[in-house]
Amino acid sequence: MIAPAALFWFRWAAMATIVLGIILALMNGYFGQAVILQKPFTSIGLGMWLGTIMWANVWFVIWPNQKKALGIVTVEAAEKAAAAKRAGMASRINTMLSIPMLYFMVAQSHGGLRSSYFTPGMPPMRLPGLIPRAANQPRFISSA
Repeated sequence: MIAPAALFWFRWAAMATIVLGIILALMNGYFGQAVILQKPFTSIGLGMWLGTIMWANVWFVIWPNQKKALGIVTVEAAEKAAAAKRAGMASRINTMLSIPMLYFMVAQSHGGLRSSYFTPGMPPMRLPGLIPRAANQPRFISSA
């Protein structure tokens, strides 16, 4: 059966990601500030917390329920169906969390959360071309 082998790599990839992320944050000296969402590490901290939720979903929700759904652990048919449903829902939640997690982690190396909510005096972040520029906001690309 291919599913247990694939889930093995999936689980341990999640573990390696969180362990290496913690090591990287400790080596760069921002782990503590990021965990408590202290400026200027708010963005990476939010990404770290989302990643931690995703890791916990893999290890404590998806894997135990997949073992039941795949018959690795013997359970009744009703429990097997419910376990498959729970594992599927947790997998979908992880998929949905992956986009904001990636956004927050990438945002840290590009100025972090520089909205007026997080940093007074800074213009709010916007997606160029999607949200109109206010009259008092500076142009970032000159038209000259």
